[in-house]
Amino acid sequence: MTATLPRRSIVALALGAGQTLLVLLGWGLDDVSMYFANPARALVVGSVILQPLLFLFVPNFGLPSSSAGEGRGDWLGVLVATVAIPALLFVAPYSQQLGIWNPGAPLPSLVAGSLLIALGAVFATWGPVHLGRQYSVFVILQQEHRLITGGPFRLMQHPRYSGLVQWAVGIALIFGSSPALLLALLLAVVFIRRSRLEERLLKQEFGPHWEAYAKRTKRFVPLLY
Repeated sequence: MTATLPRRSIVALALGAGQTLLVLLGWGLDDVSMYFANPARALVVGSVILQPLLFLFVPNFGLPSSSAGEGRGDWLGVLVATVAIPALLFVAPYSQQLGIWNPGAPLPSLVAGSLLIALGAVFATWGPVHLGRQYSVFVILQQEHRLITGGPFRLMQHPRYSGLVQWAVGIALIFGSSPALLLALLLAVVFIRRSRLEERLLKQEFGPHWEAYAKRTKRFVPLLY
């Protein structure tokens, strides 16, 4: 059964609040005013509040319907991402505060990180919203699944995965956090593996239509890769 809008709103608010709390706990709750004194750090909080709002537009929280078709759960990928993203949100500010593996965050790093966070948050949210009921946290085809090639999928095959990695790298740059960068690289490995599973399933389902789309559209970075 599709989740109601009020229920999705509660989940979105809870996720945004929980992720914000992780960031501030990592920084230190006794120094919150200093945290928000830096616009780049404030952008991190803004991104973790806004991204969960995608659940207002995605039925059933991205969980497959009871009538979903073939595919595979990929519980490993879901588990790693579910652990790595909250860990990154805590570790990035924590490592900066304690100076753990932290080379610092000069102005170019803050600017690059801010751009990556903004761009990454857009693609990480736009992809699922554009898919609508076809979006799933698992590698699975929904009932009457169609091959979507418009919106962000005109630019790349996997906008959400690309966006999440950009966003994670941006956070690592803003806090100058080497541990957070390692977590971002872990996410990249997980999403590359997961994308292969999705591509195999889509090729099996849509055949030459998928092959034509894959030939003209890069996987993660427009015009490059």
